[in-house]
Amino acid sequence: MKYRTLLAGAALTIAAQASATPAMSVVTVNTEDPVAYMEWAQKNGPAIGKAIEATAGGVCIAVAGFYDAGEVYYWHTFKDHASAMGASIYNEAVRKETSKLKLERTVSRSDLFSLVMAEELLLDVGDTHSNWNLVISTDDPLLYKNQLNRITDEATKRGFGDVSLSAHAFLAGEDTGDLLVMVRAPSKNRLGNILDQLNSDWMAPIMLGLSDIREYQRGFVTNCTVTYVAGK
Repeated sequence: MKYRTLLAGAALTIAAQASATPAMSVVTVNTEDPVAYMEWAQKNGPAIGKAIEATAGGVCIAVAGFYDAGEVYYWHTFKDHASAMGASIYNEAVRKETSKLKLERTVSRSDLFSLVMAEELLLDVGDTHSNWNLVISTDDPLLYKNQLNRITDEATKRGFGDVSLSAHAFLAGEDTGDLLVMVRAPSKNRLGNILDQLNSDWMAPIMLGLSDIREYQRGFVTNCTVTYVAGK
């Protein structure tokens, strides 16, 4: 079995320039009080996001598929890999905000991702959403991406324009080269609505085609809140 895989909650998509690709960092935290951690992240997220020059940030609580109870995922997106790599969690501003968290917790993993595919999302601080997250191995990422775009197009035609798909590539750890695919819906019920379509006459054939080019490594569900958006 692979070592613990980081979850990502959501990503603010930025139009990539020719020489830059958006990136995302995620920290996995285990705590006995994930709600208190989320409240801290909401209160202190703007200061932390600004300090590390992120484009957006948020926190997600795992509700299914987690390894241990109380798993929380603190994520930030960046305009490019240079910004993501240059961000320091040890700078004075971040340390100041972290010191305010009077809660026992364990950081079990930190990871870095590169954007592969996403739709443009307009996020505001306080926005909430639910994700179905899949860690995927594939030998044909381009074809897999094309199939994801096909799902997005078909879903939009059938009234699921409020549900988006994105994919990020792991850049470190044992999952390097794998994809983190996120199905993002505005609510838990809405996420359930799209999952109800997995065996429908329009999605089942696409999923069958995907089975030939990918292997599931892990699946999990998260509820997320946006804590920071640059300029807001």
